[in-house]
Amino acid sequence: MTNWCKNLVTISNDDQKVIEKIKNAFHRNKLFDAFIPCPTELEELTSMKPNDALVRKMVAKHGAEDWYLWRLDHWGTKWDTKSKPRHPKSSRTNEDQTRRQNGMDPANTGV
Repeated sequence: MTNWCKNLVTISNDDQKVIEKIKNAFHRNKLFDAFIPCPTELEELTSMKPNDALVRKMVAKHGAEDWYLWRLDHWGTKWDTKSKPRHPKSSRTNEDQTRRQNGMDPANTGV
């Protein structure tokens, strides 16, 4: 069972397109994947044997044998964020569209 950690994150950027990308990523619950995408071919791989030729190929190409290990190495957690409005400050953008604030729940890896 995943232990979710509750956070409030504020992200600032002068480029309104970046803020819009962040907003859309939060709504899709894909914040990490929007900026550090997990390789698609790893998304389909799980629980392979260490001596498998495909494992060696994925490790050589992506540095990990499956999505789980890749995400731990690149995101620090196995699941992407999930966002839920928790209070009035959650999910809002300032007037000049350069700062975005959202409630965010990343999975706790226990590390």
